[in-house]
Amino acid sequence: MSHQDNNYNLDLKPPSPEILQWAKENIGEDPETRNEVISKLRNIIFERQECTPHRTDDVFLLRFLRSCKFDPEATHSLIVEYYNFKKNNPQFFVNVNLEKLTGLLTDGVISTPPYYEGSGRRMVIHRMGKWDPEKYSLDEVYQFNIAIMEMGILEPQGQILGSIAIFDFEDYSLQQAWYFTPSYAYKSIQILTKAFPMKVHAIHIVNESYIFDIIFNVVKPFLSTSVLEKIFFHGSDLESLHKHIAPEYLPPRYGGTRPQHSIENWISIWRNNQVVFQELKDLGYEFSENEDANDV
Repeated sequence: MSHQDNNYNLDLKPPSPEILQWAKENIGEDPETRNEVISKLRNIIFERQECTPHRTDDVFLLRFLRSCKFDPEATHSLIVEYYNFKKNNPQFFVNVNLEKLTGLLTDGVISTPPYYEGSGRRMVIHRMGKWDPEKYSLDEVYQFNIAIMEMGILEPQGQILGSIAIFDFEDYSLQQAWYFTPSYAYKSIQILTKAFPMKVHAIHIVNESYIFDIIFNVVKPFLSTSVLEKIFFHGSDLESLHKHIAPEYLPPRYGGTRPQHSIENWISIWRNNQVVFQELKDLGYEFSENEDANDV
């Protein structure tokens, strides 16, 4: 297979006719009623005054509606939870130094392949064993993960189809797990289930150990059946993973045929993408004084 479809940039163009047809059939997005539903959601926000979104334009509200299958009531609840989460967790949004946090990419803790998986979804790969708590606090890991999600949700195709997450726990130690307190576990559940518009289509757990099992058993009672149905455990069985993600969309580490992509290409684009930078600032992110749009 040719790998010419690598694209180190966000795809901000309108969804293809095929994706829009999928949206109509699967999440209730009908072009004939779309504007009416958006207007209804906007009226609910203004009437109930349960939150004060920084934007209520069609483009912004649409990303939330797509996450909730165009149900205005459910979407309103999501928007309220989204802003409550930001209000209650300012440590994830204030003084975020993206210049420093791109080190999580170069260290291999977090990576996003520059191509879509076969279903048209973005993948985000987390190698938790590579996280150095002395170098990056857990708050900083959350900061960067959330920033990546905020960037990813800018893609209309991602709003419709959602994303795929791979969590690799090889070399994950008890020392690292010690930082993951019940409070952080709850915050993860909030992000995953009710406080963010990016839908997670599937979560694949690989190379998990007894340390992961301990953490997951703490979290599991708080996960809904619908979330649990999206989680797949593979251990070191790559053939099990390949039943969900074809090898042609995976790097060699996971038995795939894709060449390892260049992290530097992503960093270069994010540093110079003023659209992304401005979007994050509009969302309420604050940046270090030595950071400007040309540094992101």
